[in-house]
Amino acid sequence: MVGWGGRLFIKHWGSNRCVLFLFLVLFVLAACGDEQIGAAGQCGGAELTGICVTIDLISPGSVSLPQSDDVDAFQNPDCDGDRTTNDPEEFSRHSAEITLSVVNLISSNEPGITSGVPTFVTLTTYQIDYQETTDGGNEVPGPLMTAREFNETIRIDVETSQTVTLAFLEIAQLIEYSAQAIQDGIDDTILSYTATYSFSGEDSLGNPVFVEAFKKFQIGNFNTCSSE
Repeated sequence: MVGWGGRLFIKHWGSNRCVLFLFLVLFVLAACGDEQIGAAGQCGGAELTGICVTIDLISPGSVSLPQSDDVDAFQNPDCDGDRTTNDPEEFSRHSAEITLSVVNLISSNEPGITSGVPTFVTLTTYQIDYQETTDGGNEVPGPLMTAREFNETIRIDVETSQTVTLAFLEIAQLIEYSAQAIQDGIDDTILSYTATYSFSGEDSLGNPVFVEAFKKFQIGNFNTCSSE
């Protein structure tokens, strides 16, 4: 599920216009996404100009677990049980396909024609924060995961969407997690976490843009040998 980030850059429009804009924001969020992935996430961006940046989809996966919310942090070195053969379990970084959209909430504003209305948004950095969930049934505390920050330029024209493949969990993070889980004696436990993506950038007029949403996932020792 994609969750809401919850912060908006609200400008001083005057009470009536501000209320109208907030209504439009809520309408867009309710209309985006589907029940399989959750709501569209937070509406962020330069609200002074009437545009809204949303995260519509976060779909993680790896070579052995494509399009899956399950993250395999342990590599089985011997899939068939025969020590004379070299057949380790497929093991790779986990990436995520992320769809971002930019919509114009004010119908009277025409990007590129109406003065003060941007025509595109450029996101330049994103950060991923990881947090063990309290509603996933976790009975033991899991290893801490370090936040990661990346430089990535993503340009999205107003009234369009872009789907990009970005980092989710790197090999080094999986190795760090598995080592800590073994040390804590919980390497046979599946735990639930959330990954929160935070994107920053600006629109074509130089107004700051920020949007975030989270994705729930499970991490542990998933045997994918049989799927190879």
